Amino acid sequence: MTGTAEPDAVGDVRGDEPRDVARAIERIDDRAAAVRERQVERALTELEAVGDPDPETRAAVRRLGDRLTERLVATPKAALRGVPDRSSGDAETAGDRTADDEAVRVALDLFGD
Repeated sequence: MTGTAEPDAVGDVRGDEPRDVARAIERIDDRAAAVRERQVERALTELEAVGDPDPETRAAVRRLGDRLTERLVATPKAALRGVPDRSSGDAETAGDRTADDEAVRVALDLFGD
């Protein structure tokens, strides 16, 4: 947090800016893909150090990386998808808005650039 008056990506608690759930989900996907690729390449490099893995083994490592990544990010993405859209005019309590905004802000902080 920078402490500046500049609004963040999710808007502030007062609701001056719309929150950006799609952006948070996109960042989760981008960050997860980067980590997955780095770790899969690391695993393949370690396998190469003990012998040349065959194409089936390489494919299995990549599939494992994909599956693990999807499982790890499924919960935070589902939670963000459950954040109601305030632009629809639905009534909600200030506490719910604050918690929803906080969830999106945390996702952006954790998975940001």
